[in-house]
Amino acid sequence: MWAGMPADTCYVGVSFYRPEAERGSVRTALAQVFTSRGEGMVIRGQRFELEEAYSAPHMPRNLAADLMHKAIGSYTTVNNGVPPRRLVVHKTSRYWSDELEGLQSAASSVPFQTYVTLDERDVRFVRYMKNYPPARGTLCTMEGVQEAFLFTRGSITIQRTYPGPYVPKPLVIVEYVGDSPLEHIAHEIMGLSKLNWNAALLANFHPITLQFANRVGNILSAAGPNDPVASQFRFYM
Repeated sequence: MWAGMPADTCYVGVSFYRPEAERGSVRTALAQVFTSRGEGMVIRGQRFELEEAYSAPHMPRNLAADLMHKAIGSYTTVNNGVPPRRLVVHKTSRYWSDELEGLQSAASSVPFQTYVTLDERDVRFVRYMKNYPPARGTLCTMEGVQEAFLFTRGSITIQRTYPGPYVPKPLVIVEYVGDSPLEHIAHEIMGLSKLNWNAALLANFHPITLQFANRVGNILSAAGPNDPVASQFRFYM
């Protein structure tokens, strides 16, 4: 958790994986950081077919709605019956219109919603006449372009150094839809990048929402379609 982490916000990370026992299909793995206590829960999404063999996965409207219903229900259960007032979803592919409509319809009871796509690119930034790369927390924007570059890794001002072997690359905020401004989205990503308690690092490249979801997806890819799935993240460490 980080100072000022809101207690009424449900953070959701969505990842896709290919089950070994269900060739040709895709499922969604969803991991959540629930409350200011940083509790994580896991939900396995339904199976669906890709429209094109090499396209990025996107959930059909009904499956997106089903996944979000489960996410909000899980949050409410863990949060002593209190539903979220704000929802933040992180995903690594753009939101198609039917997918976004399904998520939003299932979350219609949540007053504030923000949907973010995060990606990574093999680009580097350098600071003119400086010994170290951009500071962690640097946000770079371009006029007329929605994409932004956020350095979740970089020089640490308080340490007066860069604790890494290579020039860091920025995390790309590809798109964001909803109530939150870019600066607030970036601030939350910075906080969520510090919540991996299983690593001796000041911060990770990705926010814990996507770290959780990707890790869970890798594990669930070996599970059969009828195998039970543990909902607590501690079983996936």
